[in-house]
Amino acid sequence: MRGAGGGGWRVAAAAAAALAIGCGGDDHAGARRVRLRLSGSAVGAEGAVLATQLRRFEALHPDLAVEVVPSPDAADQRHQMYVQWLNAGAETPDVLQLDVIWTAELAAAGWILALDRFGVDAGAYFPAVLAANRWQGHLYAAPLFVDAGMLYYRTDLVDHAPASLDELVAMARQAKAAHRIRHGLVVQAARYEGLVTVFLEILTAHGGAIADGDGRVVVDSEPAARALGFLRDAVQGGVVPTLALGWQEEDARLAFQNGDAVFMRNWPYAYPLLQDANKSKVAGRFAVAPMPAAAGGRPAAALGGAQLAINARSRHPDAAWQLIAFLTAPEQQLERARVAGEYPPSPALYRSGALDRILPVPPADALRVIERAVPRPVTPIYAELSTALQIQLHRALSGQVAPGPALATAADDMRRIAADATGPAPVAGTGERAAFALVALAAVAIAATRAARGWRRRPASTLPSEERHGWLLVAPAVAVVAAIAVFPLAWTAWESLHAHDLRMPARGRPFVGVAEYAALAASARFWAALAHTLLFAIATVTLELGLGLGLALLLHRVGRGRGAVRALTLLPWAIPTVVAALIWRFLFADTGWLVDPIRAWGPLILADVWKTTPFAALLLLAGLQGIDETLYDAARTDGASAWQQLVHVTLPLLKPALLVVLVFRTLDAVRVFDLVFVATGGGPGTATEPISLYAFTTLLGDLRFGRGSALSMVVFALAFGLALVYVRLLRGAGDER
Repeated sequence: MRGAGGGGWRVAAAAAAALAIGCGGDDHAGARRVRLRLSGSAVGAEGAVLATQLRRFEALHPDLAVEVVPSPDAADQRHQMYVQWLNAGAETPDVLQLDVIWTAELAAAGWILALDRFGVDAGAYFPAVLAANRWQGHLYAAPLFVDAGMLYYRTDLVDHAPASLDELVAMARQAKAAHRIRHGLVVQAARYEGLVTVFLEILTAHGGAIADGDGRVVVDSEPAARALGFLRDAVQGGVVPTLALGWQEEDARLAFQNGDAVFMRNWPYAYPLLQDANKSKVAGRFAVAPMPAAAGGRPAAALGGAQLAINARSRHPDAAWQLIAFLTAPEQQLERARVAGEYPPSPALYRSGALDRILPVPPADALRVIERAVPRPVTPIYAELSTALQIQLHRALSGQVAPGPALATAADDMRRIAADATGPAPVAGTGERAAFALVALAAVAIAATRAARGWRRRPASTLPSEERHGWLLVAPAVAVVAAIAVFPLAWTAWESLHAHDLRMPARGRPFVGVAEYAALAASARFWAALAHTLLFAIATVTLELGLGLGLALLLHRVGRGRGAVRALTLLPWAIPTVVAALIWRFLFADTGWLVDPIRAWGPLILADVWKTTPFAALLLLAGLQGIDETLYDAARTDGASAWQQLVHVTLPLLKPALLVVLVFRTLDAVRVFDLVFVATGGGPGTATEPISLYAFTTLLGDLRFGRGSALSMVVFALAFGLALVYVRLLRGAGDER
């Protein structure tokens, strides 16, 4: 990584990326051809039209060949892959398909080329699209297709599009009551990027903005408070269903498609699906319009879409531009619109009549929406700013905090993030470096002294020959464990002492000591995540230990069919955690529990207890089978009741097994990630976010490797500390036995 210091891992990563993606050119029919590699969406109709256009391009340019590099279709996963490739200095893919909010980030990092020298015709595109792809006055990506948020409305329930937000609410309530429709307006209000796009449209409709023309955060303005208040009132007043706080695009589309909503805010992709008479109850009975304005604002549509950019390390930038120019030409735009339903970024095509009978949405309606498109803040730290805003928006909509304070907190967090990113990188002083060196030396000296004392107490020569042979046999395994576990741990600890931000490679990787830990200590979100982790661990481990013991006692008494009963009991444990999380999420999807900050814990705890209680029971059953039955015979002879046998015989002898269950389940619980990630995403707001999910977001969402590593070390320290306590307890239990 340029400007970030040395490191063998970066060289290895670059080599791995090069091997994985490919290199150079190839021989074709005896002639040397330049081979370009393009990464982007390549599935479904979009993949089909891309393949057709690439064949046409190769026919027009016999000296060029194009290979499509597979990448995830999910935006966040593709973004992570791009960051890995580009941060490693990979020369390919030459051309990258970007989401509209990524351009500034990759441009600021120096990972994509400015396109100014290629003479892009700025007049050929919607101004909002070009604005989203400029960074510091230079254009870094060419628009491939455009997306914009639309208001869908039922033409069989209302006779016109609402002229204002107040009229939208009034029409929704009237139509709900008159036609017994479940929902007035369905939107994407889960805690993810879609919530920001919805808020941006309502915010612009009230005359507000997330950031001003100079990039300053202004989301705590009076118009912003009115906009969030409008959304909150719509939820609390029943116009927007509370369930929508857990909905993304498809959830809203299905509600509208099934005839359960009067209005819907969604993207253009939904239009042809809603027109499918075989699957849609509203086919032929809806239309689209921009989100209407409130007093002092204007109609708006959040801008989305895809762009093409050139890898700054590509060996063939001119050939890469030839490919981009071809794919973004009007002829290809029209073909994409016809085959894949993707909307051209050129306004002239909408006015020329060329899109008539091609687009599912009438071109005039589409143009009216896209002309009102508003880009999200163009900044390399947009992802982190968006996360901070999402949290507070979701907290306000779920009733945890009022709109004004929520936006004030969001603005403070966003300004702090911006100051951290734009200010000078913190650097530890000489004294702090020396202190760390002394601490490290002291730790090594203490460890060496303890080891030496241990060996002096029992020299290797006094070890039994069998034990010496045993150590020799396990030495390779110990070395492998050290390489696999100890080295990554040590590297993470070292990384946590640096201000390493992948979005800002020019700032380098300065040593900052405990600055990242200090920042965590000052973060309310960190302490909340720590409390959530402990709450989850205490609740689940207590229930699993108690229920597991009861289940083990029952299984121990089963006679006929014992094997089949035990196998059936273990079925939940065999189900992958992600699948278990989805099952419980679907069970509670329509109850409102998952969007309530208190009740959301119910499905999480139940899912974990349901899945892992059989595991606890299995371990405890093994312990029960090791108890001598003659002890129970003696107890019964002495007149002991079943309860007295449990308390005075079973539990004392089962203590080692109980502690083993306690160790395994507690260590798993404090590292919980996948269950929460799938079931609630840490929401509503951050009400169910544990430390591991916070670390994941910081590392792979915000790309703050230093702070994310610090969070990872906190998780390790918590688990390691508990493990030490349990080891001592296990030793005591073993001695008693």
